[in-house]
Amino acid sequence: PKQEQGWQITGRGREDLPLCLLPFRAQVLWAPRRCSQRSGKPAPQIRASEPSQGVFRSAPRTEHAAKKWLRSLPAGKNLSSGRGELLISLCYQSTTNTLTVVVLKARHLPKSDVSGLSDPYVKVNLYHAKKRISKKKTHVKKCTPNAVFNELFVFDIPCESLEEISVEFLVLDSERGSRNEVIGRLVLGATAEGTRGEHWKEIWDYPRRQIAKWHMLCDG
Repeated sequence: PKQEQGWQITGRGREDLPLCLLPFRAQVLWAPRRCSQRSGKPAPQIRASEPSQGVFRSAPRTEHAAKKWLRSLPAGKNLSSGRGELLISLCYQSTTNTLTVVVLKARHLPKSDVSGLSDPYVKVNLYHAKKRISKKKTHVKKCTPNAVFNELFVFDIPCESLEEISVEFLVLDSERGSRNEVIGRLVLGATAEGTRGEHWKEIWDYPRRQIAKWHMLCDG
């Protein structure tokens, strides 16, 4: 015989999960070679396995394993989203030496002000050899953690390649009467790593093609 029992923990954030008991499914199995002293019947053996939802696996036992486990959580099922994400579309025109940048969407932006909602907008800075040569910004979207911008900017590239070009995206919270707070930052360029570097390489390999990707924001 086998019994299944589910547990659910509430009131904890994503960062607390490795330090507490994770939801798991306990399988009570009969061990034929082990018997209780009183009844002489086989004693139950408990083994933990992954839950039916497929989100959690066995609990990490060390801090390093916990951080690796948090990074491996499927997109859309994370219990916390850090600084949020930005959907960017890029297109490099080699014939006209221009870079088209489209700020499409932001999602899972953290709460910033007293009301619990941010008023996000995006600053776009173009750099050549670490010197800013152009800047643009989107309109402000009121009271939303998931903003839709759909704003296009065209930058002239002062060289024949993208090797020394980088684009910085700053997501800010618009606050009247005070300095706007940086919610998150993203830099795309030839020296970027991971998906950021892959995105930049794709627009160089496939000019005149608009390529869009989601990117995680980091601390400003």
